Amino acid sequence: MGSTLEDFVASLKTKVPFFEPHWVEAKNEESDSPDSLVVFVVAKLDTNSSAQHYPLAVVRREGGLMSPDSIQGQDVLAPLQRIIAIFSDPANHVAIQSELSLAAQFYQDTNNMPAQVELSNTPSGARRSMPAASECEDQPREFPFIARCLKLGMAVDHDRGVVLPVLPGFAPLGTVFRHANMEFAMAVVDILEPTAVRYGIVAFRTTVMIHISRHQLDPDEDGYTGDWAGRRELKLEENQQRTPLSAAEYMAKFGYEPCDELVDTLGAVPLIHPSALDRVWPLDTHTGW
Repeated sequence: MGSTLEDFVASLKTKVPFFEPHWVEAKNEESDSPDSLVVFVVAKLDTNSSAQHYPLAVVRREGGLMSPDSIQGQDVLAPLQRIIAIFSDPANHVAIQSELSLAAQFYQDTNNMPAQVELSNTPSGARRSMPAASECEDQPREFPFIARCLKLGMAVDHDRGVVLPVLPGFAPLGTVFRHANMEFAMAVVDILEPTAVRYGIVAFRTTVMIHISRHQLDPDEDGYTGDWAGRRELKLEENQQRTPLSAAEYMAKFGYEPCDELVDTLGAVPLIHPSALDRVWPLDTHTGW
């Protein structure tokens, strides 16, 4: 007797391995980090509702088209250290405390709650144009002294004697960071106590992934120096913790070149509590404040 249909199907399964489409990490492209930086200055304020951390000033600096280089590693830590030094300077404390009192009154009025504004989410390699001129204009700030301190720290590099591009410049107070953002790293500076300024960094790794839709030989096993064939996409790391990074942790996470002096200086500065992120990185992405 000839083989049954069941035997024939079984024999095919042994010859043609089962294949299911899947994603693999690209072999010839390294993981990357955000190439732009947004800095939020916040403070915990007592309002009519409750004590929460509210944004007082926001500034962003974009890599790629907006700057010759990506804003990564030392280019994140250096302005952060300058910003902390400015807010920690006793000569600025009276003005800062005055605007903190103003901010508490400002946020007591629910009409002053800013609408949420999304950061762009286009890595520099995919950007094709500069921001509109209107985006680059500095508008009057709600808390001008705090805003000016932030921008000076972000832009003026006394060590190198240069003024760095900070464009489009100030961002609206309602600017929010999202867990899916590939373009920006975020630094948050808490100035509630100017004598004990705190900070924290949030940045996620991106990896080039390739969708394998058909059976193909592993490039390594095939002796080929290329990569898998398939549609490519940038994927963010999945394990996104709402735990701010220290300078040392940020540098280690992405394997940046050491800058021990900056890391040591920032190592003496305490980290923010994760609750300081709640308004600038909302837990609920579907509702407003």
